[in-house]
Amino acid sequence: MFFICIFLINLQEKYLINKEFIAKERLITYNQMEIDNKKNVKKFHITGAIFFLGLALFTFFWRDVYELLGKPVYTMRIIFSSLILFVVGIAYLMNPAYFYCAITDRKITIRYFKFLRYWGNTEGMIEVFKNEVKGYELFSYNYGLTQELQISVKEQGQLVTYPPISIKLLNKKQKMQLVQALEDFIK
Repeated sequence: MFFICIFLINLQEKYLINKEFIAKERLITYNQMEIDNKKNVKKFHITGAIFFLGLALFTFFWRDVYELLGKPVYTMRIIFSSLILFVVGIAYLMNPAYFYCAITDRKITIRYFKFLRYWGNTEGMIEVFKNEVKGYELFSYNYGLTQELQISVKEQGQLVTYPPISIKLLNKKQKMQLVQALEDFIK
């Protein structure tokens, strides 16, 4: 299980590095700001790998824990299953995603990759020029577990809203930089 998690982290890191290289190659301008949460994504994956490694060790030493606590087997199974469902549910509600944003004088480029969604839109790119952006909204719901950014643009005379992008794995400093950069860009 641990080796599978490490393999997935390395595979995703190669994917992110390739995307980052392409993004930096395309965006060569004077005033450019970039926000990237690659370090936080790695921390999230490592925390998940450590948690599931701990659960695997717990399962391996099942009899010792059973004798130590003196709980019936069905109670231990219920506790074990509830713990797994709780942690996976919290991770699913967080809707974690890799987030890369480059804001230049002329356009905003956002790349994202949702890695806990098994259906629907898991990766995407948004490129919006300055004269098209009409606004943005930051959403926070599920008691702060889910935080998303939604950008509105004007295309062909209509107001169009892009699907929400998770910004949960950005730290506070990066969120403040993103809000400030979007405010400056819209002005």
